[in-house]
Amino acid sequence: VSREPSHVLYVGASGRGCCEEPTVYRIENADSLFSEPVASTLPVAPGSYLHGIAVNPLDADELLVVFSNYGVQSVFHSLDGGATFDAVQGNLADSGLLRGPSVRSAAILPDGKRTIYLIASSTGLYASTTLSGNSTEWQPQGESVLGRIIVEALASRVSDGRVVAGTHGRGLFVGSPLPVVGSERVPAPTAVSLLQNYPNPVTEHTTINFRLSSRAQVSLTLYDVAGRLVETLLDGATLGPGQHRINVSAEGLASGSYVYQMQVREGGRIVAVESKQMTIVR
Repeated sequence: VSREPSHVLYVGASGRGCCEEPTVYRIENADSLFSEPVASTLPVAPGSYLHGIAVNPLDADELLVVFSNYGVQSVFHSLDGGATFDAVQGNLADSGLLRGPSVRSAAILPDGKRTIYLIASSTGLYASTTLSGNSTEWQPQGESVLGRIIVEALASRVSDGRVVAGTHGRGLFVGSPLPVVGSERVPAPTAVSLLQNYPNPVTEHTTINFRLSSRAQVSLTLYDVAGRLVETLLDGATLGPGQHRINVSAEGLASGSYVYQMQVREGGRIVAVESKQMTIVR
């Protein structure tokens, strides 16, 4: 469903058997009982499994539709409310004997200057800022944390650029995407290293260490496994190069798993995001 304008609802239907093409239905004014759906078929094999729809939160006419089948075009983009679609799987499409990933979910995240497109797949999380048909370049995200695990679902938030990735077997990860420009990664001039807290598991206190290669603004936040913010440990503090240490108290925190995330900025631009998990035991 759309946010701006509101009440535009998209519904995806996979084709039945070998004869029906997948269909996307657009319903204007979905809060009314008298709205009629408008159907659009997609240029993909009949019977393909339509797995997810993402709507641009600031433009109800832009959407991504993804299919989880192997061996088919898996990612489609529309700028006219589903009247027409372009295949944008790009470098993740099948290539000869190499099979492309199964795509499970998508998100569209405008940040005021450009739009970041995200897709969750059987080989990890990918992002692009330029959708150009078969030439689209999708770049992996969070490889040092997520690796190439199955990402089943995505949720994003325009207010602060947060993205939550739900994985198969490894729980939730919260972060901010490092978008690409064309086929180039946004450069990360600051090399960072977020270390595992010690001691872990935590009973009363623990220490988080991290390293910076140059001066930068650092935010360090703690989340519970539901993705809720528990505590802000650093809020955009400007720190010099070298190793830094933050002492964390577990007082008032329930037993369980938590995720601490470091976000590094230079000149107001995010250049690195790293996360690790800690366990509190009472």
